[in-house]
Amino acid sequence: MKKVRYYAIGALGAVPALGLMTPAANATTTVAHQPKTAAKTVSLKHIATPSSPLVTCGTTNSKTGSHNGLHGFILYQNHCVRYQEAHINHGQTGLTERVRYYSAGGGRIHQSRLSGVIASGKTFFSDSPNVTGAYKVCQALVFNGTSTVAYGPTCETT
Repeated sequence: MKKVRYYAIGALGAVPALGLMTPAANATTTVAHQPKTAAKTVSLKHIATPSSPLVTCGTTNSKTGSHNGLHGFILYQNHCVRYQEAHINHGQTGLTERVRYYSAGGGRIHQSRLSGVIASGKTFFSDSPNVTGAYKVCQALVFNGTSTVAYGPTCETT
């Protein structure tokens, strides 16, 4: 292995030191790399709206589930989840929805935590995650800042 010495460059000249470092060997050598061709580039997000994913799941199927006062709902096509929602039948603050998405083998592929909205006497939590490869979606309401389950969990399969 080639050893490279680093020197701090400042008012004292090149002095061995810690802090801002630059390689002493090849210090003036610059390598210009050719840009990759567009055919080899893969975009994971839209350029116009970086917050929206490139994949948009379909909504041909729906499932509901309920456990321990929590009601869950998903819209999906194949194993791609477009929308998920959970609610409790009364207004309550201090809760966060924890949503976990699992693969066919049971491994967790995605997790999110969402704040809720109180409307019409119920507390609603929802998002449009567009998670692909999800065979099971599990929702639970936990107390804010903890992992302690207050309602649920409930799970729906795709």
